[in-house]
Amino acid sequence: MRITSTLFLLASVAIATPALAAKDKPIVVILPFEAPRAGEAYELGLNAVEYFTVQLVDGKKVRVLERSKLDKVLKEHELNMSGFVDPSTIKRQLGKALAADFCVMGRISALGDAWSLSARLVNIETAEMEVAKEVSFRDLASLRVAIKILAKQFIGEITGEAVAKSAAEGMLATDPKHFYAAAELLTGYLQRLVPTVEGEVAEVQTDDKTVSVSSKSAFGQIPLGTRLEVFHDEVSGKNKVGEIFVSKVEAGEKTLVAAYTKKSLGDTLQMGDIVSTKKYKARVGIGNIVDEAEDNEALVKKFRESVAERLSDMERMGSVDYDELGEMLLNAYGTGGSAKEKQMKDLHKKGVDFIVVGKFYGRPGDRRTDFKVYNAYTGKIALEVKIDTRL
Repeated sequence: MRITSTLFLLASVAIATPALAAKDKPIVVILPFEAPRAGEAYELGLNAVEYFTVQLVDGKKVRVLERSKLDKVLKEHELNMSGFVDPSTIKRQLGKALAADFCVMGRISALGDAWSLSARLVNIETAEMEVAKEVSFRDLASLRVAIKILAKQFIGEITGEAVAKSAAEGMLATDPKHFYAAAELLTGYLQRLVPTVEGEVAEVQTDDKTVSVSSKSAFGQIPLGTRLEVFHDEVSGKNKVGEIFVSKVEAGEKTLVAAYTKKSLGDTLQMGDIVSTKKYKARVGIGNIVDEAEDNEALVKKFRESVAERLSDMERMGSVDYDELGEMLLNAYGTGGSAKEKQMKDLHKKGVDFIVVGKFYGRPGDRRTDFKVYNAYTGKIALEVKIDTRL
């Protein structure tokens, strides 16, 4: 992980560029970052200083004091400043020796299987701390991203310019594979909600738009609202008549009742039509999920995308088009709240079978979940899922 000479040369050249030496720009000095004196953390600390230098210079809003000059002053005054130095000490011991306006200091420390970067921006003249930030990261690549984010925030504080919050900040310590692992666990539970149904139309009641479906063997547990596809003579897309959904069923019985919504379908259905779930993919929507650990919206979004990607690979389940139905999904349930009946019916009519809502809780890197899976047809909880993750 040792920084290359090329990067160090780039930083030195950038600092020496005449266009960046305008006298009206504030001068920033970056103290050595505190880290254990050996091992990976020490290497990360060295890299952090260099990355901060490059990012502050590239921002073209401040001047950065050359490292050689800082080292010379520290040596002449027999000072050993690293990590989190008392701001008053910086003002007293460095203020006169260095013509600098602001000081950046920081610390690298282990955080489970990730790392923590703490950084502070101090106004040398007032000896006041302007910004204190801490971000977690998992490797050298995410350290670069973390410092890029912090450097922009520090420049914004120095210049008074507003800086938009970066969505990447909350994701730096999270390995992408943990999202897919969590999605795999959730979809594994969801598969239990998709039954296999095979039967045929025994009777059509056009008055109340219901169909009796009989089977040679007894039906098992089938969630109400389960969509059944109807075919005239074989389970084929070319022969599909339409869809009906289970409205009444008793486990152990050989007959169930299914309803249909299209009035014209009643005139199309025939006695003996094949009823099957063989080709149907139950559609799952990810509704309102909150992260109680950090209120990390980026993490929730990434998790939702991971679940949708996993569902797209499954044979019996699929995901809802979030761009189309996202607002309805988010408004259908509050976390742990009750169903809004009309919204549920509207979602079911649009082809949504199940909706996942819930929360992440616990500390980052060891989040737990409390998910509730609602049946969009009944508006009732079909399944509760509690899993441990490394998110």
